[in-house]
This record gives sequence, C-alpha cells and structure tokens, in this order.
Amino acid sequence: MSNSIIPTKDNPTFIASCNWFGHIEGIYKETQVVTCEGTSCMPTFATTFADAIKNLLEYAKEEKEFLLEEKNTKLFIELVDGSYGEYGEVKFKKVFTLTSSQIKLL
Repeated sequence: MSNSIIPTKDNPTFIASCNWFGHIEGIYKETQVVTCEGTSCMPTFATTFADAIKNLLEYAKEEKEFLLEEKNTKLFIELVDGSYGEYGEVKFKKVFTLTSSQIKLL
C-alpha cells in the first residue's frame, strides 16, 4: 500500500490551507506531484470536492476560536491535478474560500 496519492486530471486531490499558517493537516495520505524539478508532497485534505467542503466546515467549527484570533482569516480549498508550471512549481486551483465572517457564523 502506497503512502501517497498521485493526482491526475481525472482523479484530483484537494488541499486545504489557511492564509496565515499554510496547509491544514491532511486526513488522507500525502498528495505527491512529480515535476520536472523533482517531487513535491503535501497533505491531502480530501479526494472529492464534497468531502473537502464537509471536512473544511467541520475543521472551522472545531477550531473556530483559534482561527478567529487573527483578523481576516481565510481558509481555502485548492484542487491539485498533478499539473505543474514550466519551472516545476505545482499548479493549484482555488475552488472554495471560507472567510472569517463566515467562520463566525458556524
């Protein structure tokens, strides 16, 4: 059994991050993208968009007090499909954002 998931356009993975502390710890295996410059690994937050939204909302509810310590906190979900730029940087496509004002309502 592999310790990582290699995303493709047909089977992307979803990464969750915060604008002030970076990647949110994944709940699955690592996402691994092999580029022309080497291999990049990051925590996989979900393997479907629906699970990514559900997991992010649960995380925001559980960590609400911590997240609201900073002004203008934003949580976001990015799709990773294994593509990368000409310099080997992994391409992320932002697909969902949760703002501090939305977190307050949870």
